[in-house]
Amino acid sequence: MCQREGIIFMGPPASAIRDMGIKSTSKHIMAAAGVPIINGYHGEDQSDEKLIAEAQKIGFPLMIKAVRGGGGKGMRIAENESDFLTQLNSARTESEKAFGDSSMLLERFVRSPRHVEVQIFADRYGDAVYLFERDCSVQRRHQKIIEEAPAPGLSEQLRRELGEAAVRAAKAVGYVGAGTVEFILDKEDLSFHFMEMNTRLQVEHPITEMITGTDLVEWQIRIASGEPLPVTQEQIIRRGHAFEARIYAENPRGGFLPGAGPLHHLSTPTPDQNVRVETGVRQGDEVSVHYDPMIAKLVVWGENRTQALDSLIARLRDYH
Repeated sequence: MCQREGIIFMGPPASAIRDMGIKSTSKHIMAAAGVPIINGYHGEDQSDEKLIAEAQKIGFPLMIKAVRGGGGKGMRIAENESDFLTQLNSARTESEKAFGDSSMLLERFVRSPRHVEVQIFADRYGDAVYLFERDCSVQRRHQKIIEEAPAPGLSEQLRRELGEAAVRAAKAVGYVGAGTVEFILDKEDLSFHFMEMNTRLQVEHPITEMITGTDLVEWQIRIASGEPLPVTQEQIIRRGHAFEARIYAENPRGGFLPGAGPLHHLSTPTPDQNVRVETGVRQGDEVSVHYDPMIAKLVVWGENRTQALDSLIARLRDYH
């Protein structure tokens, strides 16, 4: 609608959002662009017979994923053939409820995965850069809770390969603005495969800003107004290490289920140049049942990973 009415939308073109929002479409586009994708079935035929036959080809255990899924919804693991149909039907039901679509894809299940994602930025003139990667492997219920940048333990070559694959992904869909290309990295052999692309600025973008000295929201505004990328790839320098901890309104005694109600007391660590507190609530506010239970983010930077982690732990102790 924005495009039709001649209004500048601060983000990618609608076609890129659409293509990347459907997991099966995005996998076909990525494969054609030379971005590694995980072995699996992303086809149109959704009959039980076809899916069982494809599952046998891939082998067990395998992932069953909603084509329009996200946030772990419509996602199941089938450990063996005997529980495949049960898990398939469970995923279909959840996907239909959440996304109004019960189409599924099947993928080889990586037993010891790391979730590594690359921040990319593209302008309207066909140029794109990557701002290194984040490791978001610390998750609960398929929701990230702690993220760090850069991803620890990667060689410079692997880091460059991830970044360059992410840029190819962005260019393949004519991307504009801020986006994140998510990869599954196998802990065993360090191979990586495209998982999905988030066509927006993500919750964890501050840790990328901390290690690159950039303001990605400013970049979004400048690129939307027609400016070229402010830097070349060679000019993006990585410095130090950053962590983000998501602050949740949850009940630890009740299985960490979301908690709602009045926020009677809130005190946060003191922000400074190495500590950011990004919050959606103040003392006295009501935590609503209508939103995700994440109410704030604590972001810290250090000269190295150990220093950054020590700082995170110290600041979390000051967060009440």
